[in-house]
Amino acid sequence: MFNTSTGGCYGGLEKTYVNLNQGPRSTISYLMARLIMEKY
Repeated sequence: MFNTSTGGCYGGLEKTYVNLNQGPRSTISYLMARLIMEKY
């Protein structure tokens, strides 16, 4: 989940809450997915 306020990405969705961790793995995963999606 991309956070437009910070430019970071949340760590993921848990069963009852959003993982608010905004580490580098989340950002890299988001950027990789975005690059793939832009092809289509």
